[in-house]
Amino acid sequence: MPADFDVVIVGAGAAGLSLAYHLSAPGTVTPLSVALVDAPPGPLRAPPRTWCFWEPPGGDYDSCLAASWRQLRVRAADGS
Repeated sequence: MPADFDVVIVGAGAAGLSLAYHLSAPGTVTPLSVALVDAPPGPLRAPPRTWCFWEPPGGDYDSCLAASWRQLRVRAADGS
């Protein structure tokens, strides 16, 4: 592993992973070397979260899908 990187991203959540993907993707004008740093497993690590995104079928992340919904309902705190 190289000791120097063009970019270091702290946090491997949705934003960090997406940024790392776009900065180092083949076909970009100048792909950068990226280090992604995340907390190790343990009591201080945040609990697992659900990632959501909206895009037409056939997108970059289709292979990662675990579930999908065709409809979404939003309710206010008062139930409306």
